[in-house]
Amino acid sequence: MTLIDERKLRVIEQVIAKKITAKEAAELLDLSERQIYRLKRGVLEQGPEFVMNKRAGIKPVHALSDELKAKIVKLKNSEKYKNSSCRAFRDLLEKDENISLSYSTVHRVLREKSQTNTPKKQPTLTLGHKNGWIDVSVEITESMPIYPGDPAFVAKPVKILGKNSRVNLTEITLGTHTGTHVDAPSHVLPEGKTLTHLELEPFVGICYVLEVAEFTADVLERLPRSCKRVLIKANSNLPGKPHWLTDYRGLPTDFARLLLEHLKDKPLLVGIDALSVEERGKKVLETHKLLLEREIVVLEGLDLSKVQEGHYELVALPLKLSSLDGSPVRAVLKTIL
Repeated sequence: MTLIDERKLRVIEQVIAKKITAKEAAELLDLSERQIYRLKRGVLEQGPEFVMNKRAGIKPVHALSDELKAKIVKLKNSEKYKNSSCRAFRDLLEKDENISLSYSTVHRVLREKSQTNTPKKQPTLTLGHKNGWIDVSVEITESMPIYPGDPAFVAKPVKILGKNSRVNLTEITLGTHTGTHVDAPSHVLPEGKTLTHLELEPFVGICYVLEVAEFTADVLERLPRSCKRVLIKANSNLPGKPHWLTDYRGLPTDFARLLLEHLKDKPLLVGIDALSVEERGKKVLETHKLLLEREIVVLEGLDLSKVQEGHYELVALPLKLSSLDGSPVRAVLKTIL
C-alpha cells in the first residue's frame, strides 16, 4: 500500500468512526462527497484492500518522472505561465502542452519543488505535541503581553494547603480577551451575538493553517475553497514574546475580503497568531467588523510557531461565560494526516 493509499484509508476510517464528516474528508482528499461515500462503502464491504484496488490505473504524483516534474516547474516559471493561478495553469497545460493532470497533482508538483528549494523547519516536539496534539495557546502569566487598556492577569492565593486550608485555591483576575481568546460579535457590535448565543461548531473541527509571508491574492491559491476554519500564520516565532504587541502583523481588511471571496461558503472561524486580528495602529476596527458582522468567529492570540501549513483538527472551546463578548480558550491542533 502506497503512502497515498494509507493516507486515504486513515481518512476513510475516521469517517467510518464518525470522527469527521464526509464533507471534511472530501476537502482533505480533494475528492467529491460521492467518492468518499463509495470509498466508505467499499472499505466496509471489502476491507482496506478496496482502497488499493480503487487506485488501479491511476497515476499518482510520485509516479511522475523527474523529467516531467521538472518540465512542469519550468513551464510555470516561464513568461507565458508565471502569472497564471494554479488552476488556470493546469487547464493551460492540457490545452497548450498536451499534459493532462489533475489540479491536485499539479499543485503538489509545484509545492514539492518549492519545499525542496526552501525547506521548512520541522516543529519541535513539546508538551502537547505528542500523539499528534499541538498546543497553540500562549501561556497566561503575570508578565505576558496584554493589549493596551485590558486588565492584567493577576493570581492571588486565597487558600493555602497546610496553612489556612486543606486545599490550595487561587483567585484570578483577567480580561475576556487575555492570551489566546475568541471574539464574539458583541465585542465590536452593539447588537452582536454574545458567547451565550454562539454555536459550538466553529470551535471544533477541521481547519487549515495558512502561512502568509505577504498578504497578496496568490497566497490564497493554497487555501482549499471549501475550508470552514482558517488560521493565519503571519507572525512566525513572535507570539508570546515581549515585543509581540509592537511588531505583530494583523489581517489587512482588503486581504480579509479576498479571503471571503475565495472561499466557496462563509467560513465559521478565522484565527491569527496576533493578539488582534486588526492591523497595528488602526483606529477603525474594519477587519473585526467585516468578520463579526457576518457572524464569523474571530480567534486571536494563537501561537503557530511550531505548526506547518496544512490541515488539522482544531479544538478551541471558550468558557461558558453568560452573555459576554469573548473568552480565553485552550486552543489545540491535532495532526490528522
